[in-house]
Amino acid sequence: MARRSEILIIADARVAPSVAAAILEGVRDVVSVAQAKLPVRLAQDEDVVSRIRSREDDIIASSEWLFIAAQDTASSTVKVNADKAFLLLETSVWEQKIYPYYVLVTSDPLRSDQYGFTPNWYRWTFGAAVSIKSFENQKDPSVEEHMRTLVMHAAGHMFGLLPEWRVKDVVDECGPHCANQCVMKHPRYVPGDWTELTRLRLKGKEPFCRSCAENLRECCRG
Repeated sequence: MARRSEILIIADARVAPSVAAAILEGVRDVVSVAQAKLPVRLAQDEDVVSRIRSREDDIIASSEWLFIAAQDTASSTVKVNADKAFLLLETSVWEQKIYPYYVLVTSDPLRSDQYGFTPNWYRWTFGAAVSIKSFENQKDPSVEEHMRTLVMHAAGHMFGLLPEWRVKDVVDECGPHCANQCVMKHPRYVPGDWTELTRLRLKGKEPFCRSCAENLRECCRG
């Protein structure tokens, strides 16, 4: 795993504090299982401003600017282009030598250049993005619990799950996913599959199966 300094969670202004807190705990859950020594925190405006330098007429005053700048202007509805957001964060002039991992949280649908559809989550090698849009009306379990499950899935992929050397309990559905009852299972139906996984997690079932937990630790050690 490439060296990174911390995990920054960057949420747009419409993300409720309770949802942001649930996502924070979900990422911390993954870090704990991975046994990775990475601090996890919610980003402040200055975190984003310090990572993106002004270009010509661009004015960067807050983290909200990032989501506005990353909007997909080709779409008739507002969507956040995850690829563009990550490029803005990663390729800008930045004095520090060690970058963080990024977890982006948006209230709008996501757009990615890689997929031909709008995903609920998306990953880069150094980041993950999640959208609340498909879960904003969920009550049982709550939107907070759905997002905690979703971000655990996305962060698992961000850290390298499922690794290419794994051959057992793997299904190839939009990339390699776990075949067990695990947060790394591929969500065919939204929000139904996320609801099922969230209820299993809340009943006390470990979020990651034994194979995924072991792989997660191996990926983070490597």
